[in-house]
Amino acid sequence: MVSQKIMLSPCMVCENEEIYDWMLLNDTLDFIDRYLECGLDSIEGSIFHQDSWYIPPAFELNMFSMFTTNIFPKLVKLLQKGDIYSLTDLKEIDTYYIKNSNFKITNLKEMELLIRYTSSINKDYILFVGRTNYGLDSEKLEISVDGNDVLIPIVKDPYTEKSNCFNSFIKKNDSKELLVNADLCIKLDNEMKEKAKGISGSKGALYKKYGEIIALRNDFVEYFPKNPYNKETKYFIRKDEKYILSIDLLHGHYEVFEGKTRKLWIAEYNFSGQRLTPLDMTRKQLEEMRNTHKVEETDR
Repeated sequence: MVSQKIMLSPCMVCENEEIYDWMLLNDTLDFIDRYLECGLDSIEGSIFHQDSWYIPPAFELNMFSMFTTNIFPKLVKLLQKGDIYSLTDLKEIDTYYIKNSNFKITNLKEMELLIRYTSSINKDYILFVGRTNYGLDSEKLEISVDGNDVLIPIVKDPYTEKSNCFNSFIKKNDSKELLVNADLCIKLDNEMKEKAKGISGSKGALYKKYGEIIALRNDFVEYFPKNPYNKETKYFIRKDEKYILSIDLLHGHYEVFEGKTRKLWIAEYNFSGQRLTPLDMTRKQLEEMRNTHKVEETDR
């Protein structure tokens, strides 16, 4: 049974009260369908409710082919894992206030439905927003409803999202690779490399930030060696304890070690999950790397 609910902000499809664009919704649903295990609740009168799909303004004739072929199947799958609510299920609200000063409401009616849902039904969801609100300077939408404050985690561009809000419901897969969700993180790696080009001095803080985000998104958790070999970096251990990662703060990639028992150096991988070290290393080269790359000072 799906426990994690998501909701879609009106800015996902509405640039304003008059202009609708379903392309971003299509791309976002594609991401959700591929990578996340979650459900979407449906509210009567919402543009995301099934009764609204084939009537203006939620639906425009020139989008018929794309909507029917691409959006419809993914939206149906997501809604099947959620619940349907009528307007009578939602209590009326007297006042609400969005505390984020730079959050843009692109459709007032749709936003008020979402606020009523939040107040009446569910405060424990994650909100996907559209490009209009990608610049929001917070990881959460702060709402006050009839004097009660609510914090809703938000997702902007899902491929470059920096928060950990959807990590716990990423779909499990059968990948045998070091980074089991590597394809989910390629855009993050590319973004990091672009930012690194604009930094003239040390890039260690940048590498540490992105290295942590990507490690946590690939089934690793932070690991704290008793006597770390490099006290400046961060270490992570995969949940199955098969591998340990450290972030190379000079080059912006991972040093990979065997799990907790031996902790011997194995190879270098970039943040996209590609191995950087040749497979045909000589025994001497391997020993040299293991002498200079360790998890703990006492490791041999």
